[in-house]
Amino acid sequence: MVTHADRLILSDLDSLSSERQAITWFARAILILVSIAIAAAFLVARRLDPVPSGFGTHRQLGLADCPTRERTGRACPTCGMTTAIAHFSDGALTKAWKTQPAGVCIALVAAGTGLWSAASAWRGRTIGFESGDAALAWWAGGSFAIAAASWTIRWQQWAETAGR
Repeated sequence: MVTHADRLILSDLDSLSSERQAITWFARAILILVSIAIAAAFLVARRLDPVPSGFGTHRQLGLADCPTRERTGRACPTCGMTTAIAHFSDGALTKAWKTQPAGVCIALVAAGTGLWSAASAWRGRTIGFESGDAALAWWAGGSFAIAAASWTIRWQQWAETAGR
């Protein structure tokens, strides 16, 4: 049985979705490019052989050694990200989490962003957000939170090893 209150809620939801403006063809093209780029990054990660030590997998991409690790002998907050994402793309989630939890979070955000971008481009409207700006703000805020947590964890690890 649908009550009067239920009808009001449903009509509010309908008006919200109809008020969202269609996105332009240019914005759709950008969203498609974002989803293709993310899919390509996961395909590259899938082809990498994760280094057992947990860091150094990025060298397979021709990237230099970590300057923080070279200078201090300690892992920087991003050390292990490529290895974790390579594990993630192989479906080895436990190994990915043990290697670099922030890498798993970033992989989840990236996968969600790729799916959201493709779905929004397909529908011609941003899904779940009033605008692309709101989606970008949530993405940036989430990425910042992940980075801050990663830095905090590494600093704590550095402090613990320095005290030994």
